[in-house]
Amino acid sequence: MSAMIDTLGYVKKLAAAGIDRKVAEAHAEAMAVEIVPKLATQADVRQVTSDLRAELKQAVVDMRLEIWKVAIGIILATATLSAFVQKLVK
Repeated sequence: MSAMIDTLGYVKKLAAAGIDRKVAEAHAEAMAVEIVPKLATQADVRQVTSDLRAELKQAVVDMRLEIWKVAIGIILATATLSAFVQKLVK
């Protein structure tokens, strides 16, 4: 869904400001055709925000998993090294 614009109101405001009516109409038409369809609506922004939140939550879950993997690896390496050193000392 694209944004809407009141082209008649826009033309009236430009004409009231001293812009030639034909120029104001051309400007309103160009804006309605070329600019407005490319604008994000509130629904678009909400959807992107929702998508980004979901991606961020998944990234946090993935990072926590990686941290746990590294922590467990460090614990196992420390235990192995400790056992090796104890055998060397005996």
